[in-house]
Amino acid sequence: MTSTTTRPSTTPVEDPRAGTPPKLVRRPIAIAAGALVALAGGLGAGWLWNTLTNVDQVLVLVADVPRGAVIEAADLGVATLNADPLLKPVPASSRANVVGKRAAVDLSAGSLLTPTSSASDIQPAAGKSLVPFELTPAQATGLSLKVGDAVKVVDTPQAGAETVGNPASTSAVVAMIGVTESTGATIVSLEAPSTDAGVLASRIATGNVALVLESRER
Repeated sequence: MTSTTTRPSTTPVEDPRAGTPPKLVRRPIAIAAGALVALAGGLGAGWLWNTLTNVDQVLVLVADVPRGAVIEAADLGVATLNADPLLKPVPASSRANVVGKRAAVDLSAGSLLTPTSSASDIQPAAGKSLVPFELTPAQATGLSLKVGDAVKVVDTPQAGAETVGNPASTSAVVAMIGVTESTGATIVSLEAPSTDAGVLASRIATGNVALVLESRER
């Protein structure tokens, strides 16, 4: 009796699971999210770089300096400040120009120095006095006063009285201007000779005076 041996086939059998590779599904939301993350990262890096590089060195007070006192080198320090168009500090490079000037206002340690913080001359100057003059909104209309304007305080007649001759007047210079929020009145500080200040203040107190703006032409 003859026996037959069957050999296994050498022909490769294809795996039914093998076939076309799966396609990647691109999700628009995921792509958009990735783009936003990349954009945010770029903006953040740009903001950080701008913050670290766009800085200024400015002058700051390291000691209290009362109004009218001379600002000394030891009163000033240097601080690094992010540039801001709303702030107008004095740059550190102007230190030499500030030293020797007088404080225009009371300066507190830790505060920034601004262009209006110091002045070459302090008011009132020697031999001068400051006399306040309160102008109602109606009186101030049309004057458009500025600091440094030359003015005259002229006597006016009382109600019903006649003007006789040339009225008395006193020359002065506008030193400061302010506004009272509650009444809208304009407060003008007039710099006048100390010898005239007392009489001028008394005349202003009567209310029978007017402020006259002199020519600005020099």
